[in-house]
Amino acid sequence: MLVSLKSGSLCAWQANASVEEIWDDPAQTPKLLADNLPTASTFYLSFFILQGIAVTASTIFQIAPFLIFNIVSPFLDTTPRRKFERFVTLTGLSWGDTYPKFTLFAVIGKFHRFTH
Repeated sequence: MLVSLKSGSLCAWQANASVEEIWDDPAQTPKLLADNLPTASTFYLSFFILQGIAVTASTIFQIAPFLIFNIVSPFLDTTPRRKFERFVTLTGLSWGDTYPKFTLFAVIGKFHRFTH
């Protein structure tokens, strides 16, 4: 949390300095954007790569279903019918976890498309 607060105050300070630079010399705005946008672009590209690797790893390993089938299931499923139902029913897609990630990707992608 301390790092988050420190980062937020640093970003606010930098934004204030940028606003002052633009206010003092509006003609320097394209140069200021040209200097600062590549660093933001690098951050978002690394964010996309990290999310892609994390989602791929979680899809390949599937730790939660492994734990449910191998540890929890023997205690909860007492009849053969219940074991069969748990084994053949598919879990639903949790849109509460999935949808916000793709919305964020779309917003960042559209922003970069219009700024570059």
